[in-house]
Amino acid sequence: MKIFKYLVILVVYFTLGWAAESSDKWVPDGIIKGEEYSHTINLVKDRLVLHYKIDSTYIYFGIEVKSLGWSAIGFEPDKGMKNADIILIFIENDSLKVLDSYSTGIYGPHRSDKELGGQDNILDVGGRVDSTGYVVEFKRMLNSKDKFDKPLIKGKELTLIYAMAKSHNIKKKHDLYRGSIKIKLVD
Repeated sequence: MKIFKYLVILVVYFTLGWAAESSDKWVPDGIIKGEEYSHTINLVKDRLVLHYKIDSTYIYFGIEVKSLGWSAIGFEPDKGMKNADIILIFIENDSLKVLDSYSTGIYGPHRSDKELGGQDNILDVGGRVDSTGYVVEFKRMLNSKDKFDKPLIKGKELTLIYAMAKSHNIKKKHDLYRGSIKIKLVD
């Protein structure tokens, strides 16, 4: 009988422990919840808002876009967009797509990492689209070791570029907004 009681206690403990642990886990569901991300950067007047958090291995992104055209963020360009690690977000067939890409020139083109011989290192993509825009969430490794992904290092300042367009077509130029800022990735 004592063994049965201990067994029940262990089952309850692990079940409740698992439930508590899983509720704290990040879920890419397209809903930005209050404390889900530790940092928020309003890139374009509430039209392009970047949320992020980092742990020892990954950076987690939530991006809110008030437009139905494509949007993008990029890291560490040399000049203009040249050699920038770019993440393109767009709607295709009513579905959100996230493309791991790299800009080979000052003004592009930004081809997918896979086309260039690299890997798609965008992980666990989720999101939602409505009549005013979309929210996308995804993660990637801080250092994927892909030659077309820039290592994102905690505590180091980096250049973040961003852009938005009216069109779904990622080959069309950004005609809504574009810019760059310096940020420091912190916990």
